[in-house]
Amino acid sequence: MRYAYVNKKNVVAQFIYDDDPIFPGIPINKRYSAEFANQLVPCDDDAVGLNWIYENGEFHELIPEPEPEPSDEISDSEALAIIIGEDVIE
Repeated sequence: MRYAYVNKKNVVAQFIYDDDPIFPGIPINKRYSAEFANQLVPCDDDAVGLNWIYENGEFHELIPEPEPEPSDEISDSEALAIIIGEDVIE
């Protein structure tokens, strides 16, 4: 069985497995604190990925915000700086 560790931001941060070769035969609740173990959510091996979101009992992929379109427009302060030859700090 695989478990997703869901951090306080509801993001899957890592996966924990029932069987760990470093701790053979030791159950998860003996390997980790109760606080950590309470943030483990059972999940299918191939159905969930790192950095996925866990909300309302379901996992879903985080869809990144689209990048803003580049603009040819410049601000008034940038235009003034070009005219007088100074650097702009915004």
